[in-house]
Amino acid sequence: MCRAKVAFPSSQNQEIVQCQWTNSSAPFYVVVSNADSSDIKIRSCPKKYDSCTGDMSKDNHYYDCDADVSGLNGGTPVLINAGVGYIVVYYKDSGKYYSVQPTAKGGLAWPGTIEVPEQTRK
Repeated sequence: MCRAKVAFPSSQNQEIVQCQWTNSSAPFYVVVSNADSSDIKIRSCPKKYDSCTGDMSKDNHYYDCDADVSGLNGGTPVLINAGVGYIVVYYKDSGKYYSVQPTAKGGLAWPGTIEVPEQTRK
């Protein structure tokens, strides 16, 4: 996938993270705000599966976005494929993760912003 630049009101250009495995449908535009110091990986699970795995040899494997979202980031634009059932936010430094569900069943709508909280560290 190619990476695009988009103009924001602040007149800064930011690269859009692509979370699409096909261009056959219009993607959802979401802004991911990362309050943690760790970079995060966003993984998507196609809605035809109840759950996905990190085992790439399985049919129900996650599709990783083409780039990570950097730590302490106020907002990174992300395009999410219309066929996504849920996404996983994966903290790269700790391996912790959590899932984010769409706002409408079947991935028909996503929140405009996903706020990634700071991890609890012991």
